Amino acid sequence: MKKNRTRLKVLIIALCVVAFLLFAGIKIMNGFNDIQESFTNDLPMTYSILPEDSTLLEKNYWSKLKADKIVNFKNRAPISILSFDQKYYLIINKIAVGKAVSLQNILHETNKSTDRTVGEVYSVINLNESCQFQYRSSFIKPTSEIFLTLAGDSIQSIKGNNVVSYHLLCKDFSIRYLEKGAIDIYVTGKEMALGTKASKPMSMLFLKRGSKVYFLLMIPIDPNGTISPNLLYSIVDTSDKN
Repeated sequence: MKKNRTRLKVLIIALCVVAFLLFAGIKIMNGFNDIQESFTNDLPMTYSILPEDSTLLEKNYWSKLKADKIVNFKNRAPISILSFDQKYYLIINKIAVGKAVSLQNILHETNKSTDRTVGEVYSVINLNESCQFQYRSSFIKPTSEIFLTLAGDSIQSIKGNNVVSYHLLCKDFSIRYLEKGAIDIYVTGKEMALGTKASKPMSMLFLKRGSKVYFLLMIPIDPNGTISPNLLYSIVDTSDKN
């Protein structure tokens, strides 16, 4: 009787080990597939400002723009890493939307801290020694909603039908296109002691034009620099501020 129980226990343990190994193998294989998809979707970087990006700003500010790099993909819009007035990073990302409604009905804001989605592959751009911009290279379908999470202090916002702007001391923020979906863009301050994150002054703006939403992010190049709360909002083309 005891031998039968022992054999049963050994069999159960063996089955559990096999199941775990199968699960781990599937996860590893999926991870390799995600990495391969990420590399497959990447295209060579370019170093000239996209005409479409320039038109987002008032014309008299175009001369202050310089291209750091344009990150190109096969299956999603480019991510532009620019500088403005040699003092600020200006990052621009285009999101295709399928709703002919105001931006305020598309954009959903939550104030909380987040982290990257487990199991997703992210590329990292170090903007300065205390801030990272992270993004997925995966294919992005046109979306009908944008979910923004913000963690930080002194949040100020301006909201209109076609433009929503934020300024804050930011610890981290994320953008996703399904409420429970994978995070697509993740920005975080430097990890500090006891798991805390450095707060960085930054401004972000969502601008809707037709079936596209442009996301603009402005951060001081100097790690100790500051940014005027209304600077980003003031340089965007005024014809879209309604």
